[in-house]
Amino acid sequence: MRALSINPYKGTVIETDIPPGIDGLQAAVRGPIEFLHKFDNGDILYGNGIGEGRFDARFGLAGSKTAAGYGVVVGSVGPENTRVPAVTSLSELRSLVRFAVPKIPGPSVMKISVGQPTGLGPFGAGPDGGTTIAIGGHVPPCGIMLVSELRNPTKAEINLIETGRTQFAFEREDNAAILTCRVMRLADRKELFFETHFHIGLEEEGTRFLPYREGQDPRTVILVLQDENTICRAVRPTVMPPHVCDAIETAVADQVTESATEAAFEEKFNASMQRYYARMPIPKIGFFRARIKG
Repeated sequence: MRALSINPYKGTVIETDIPPGIDGLQAAVRGPIEFLHKFDNGDILYGNGIGEGRFDARFGLAGSKTAAGYGVVVGSVGPENTRVPAVTSLSELRSLVRFAVPKIPGPSVMKISVGQPTGLGPFGAGPDGGTTIAIGGHVPPCGIMLVSELRNPTKAEINLIETGRTQFAFEREDNAAILTCRVMRLADRKELFFETHFHIGLEEEGTRFLPYREGQDPRTVILVLQDENTICRAVRPTVMPPHVCDAIETAVADQVTESATEAAFEEKFNASMQRYYARMPIPKIGFFRARIKG
């Protein structure tokens, strides 16, 4: 059955096919349905009936209140609103839908300067270092910051972080997302690999989303190098290619849905990471075996 799907985490409205019964509608909105609006042509907009407090990203029609979570438009006929394929055009619905995410109050806590404490960690980096990720709507400017910790980083390592070429690799292990950054210099073939994992459902309510980007624009990522005393030794922006951004945004949307609907998602996440690191014991292996790179 033709339907129009609204995804506030990716900021998209797309045409899709869903089963005609209640199960198809519930799958489209990731939960129990709630009537939101009936169009003049008989089409009905449904949202998630328990989305408040579970989903941070929202959508609404122009001039109307927003609803938390996902939406779907299907057709209806008769006094019982029997469900039939939607007749509203994709372009018409796109012109009506507005997306919204929570406003993060107060100044950002993610402002980091060289020579100053990062306020992040220490996070248990071993002798070869370690990496963590700050991800979500509270992380300026575009939602992702990688913080790598090296013990007594050398001038060469600092220079490589500041000037090297960056590449990203992304992989998923069940509900876990793994992001690896490779920083390299072609002239002398020096390289560093920084690997981290995340499940955005573990972040605080109100931050579990990524800021929107336009079309196939890349996403700015902030790289930070700190020492074992959590003093920032280097910081720089870099860009993540659009196809890697697409994969991460899809994973974020899936993780948000899972955290809203499955109580045991964290235990599942921990088990997923154990399996992944058993197969990929060092970041370099994970980088080159990842299915998505750029």
